[in-house]
Formats: sequence, C-alpha cells, structure tokens
Amino acid sequence: MAAYLERYLRRPDLGYDQAVVWGALLHVDRDRAAALDGLWREWLRTAPHMRHRGVDPGPDCLGLVRRLCAVVEECAEGVGGDALGPT
Repeated sequence: MAAYLERYLRRPDLGYDQAVVWGALLHVDRDRAAALDGLWREWLRTAPHMRHRGVDPGPDCLGLVRRLCAVVEECAEGVGGDALGPT
C-alpha cells in the first residue's frame, strides 16, 4: 500500500484508487500513513479531480475499510463448525 501511494500520489494527473488505499493504510499502519501525510496533502491540493471537493476523503475511506473489515470478520465467524450453509 505504501509503495503504491508513494508512486501514485506523485501523479496528481492520475485518479486511480489513491483515496481508498489511503484509508486502508490508515487502518493497518498509521505510522506509515503519517510518513506519507505530506505527500497525501499535496496530492489532494494538486489533483484536478480532487481540488473541487475541498474535503479530505481519507476519513470516509478509513470508515469504509473498517466497515468492510467488520463484514469479513463477521462472515469468518460463521465459517467454523457451526456455520450455516452448504456442507
């Protein structure tokens, strides 16, 4: 994730999945995210597709990643011997 962001946050002309990856990095490694915070802020300021928003999407993307992880954890709890579904 950090390598992806290090590469693509340097390319404000490209709007791929930077915001979602940023949220995922915030979820799994806040120290690495802190190290890239300046690059993230610069990308938000210079990326043409982000400038009109005026809001940092990082917190929303972090919330999305947390919700997705909660769904995965909930589903994984049902995978044991008590799981309902096909056997």
